[in-house]
Amino acid sequence: MDTVVNRTNRILGVVYRTLEPLNLEALSMLYKTLVCNVLGHATPIGCPYLVKDILALEKVQRRASRLALGQRRGEMEYEDRLKISNWPILEKWRHFSLL
Repeated sequence: MDTVVNRTNRILGVVYRTLEPLNLEALSMLYKTLVCNVLGHATPIGCPYLVKDILALEKVQRRASRLALGQRRGEMEYEDRLKISNWPILEKWRHFSLL
């Protein structure tokens, strides 16, 4: 699990560094294409059952939503950032990708 989380954080960092600041549409598209595919398509990752694994995966999306909106920790609630960026909660994303 740690390997997947580290890999997705590295991908997210590369995407963020190569885009213009606060380009929400481009970062959103690349996040959904590159990062969510890695998070959603491995069997143990696609349906984690340990709380620590679920929290580790959700932490990647929390970071991505902060980067997409140019926020720092504590500036805006996670759920509000998801609404603005039009992203589902990662748990809903996993259930959708399993269908």
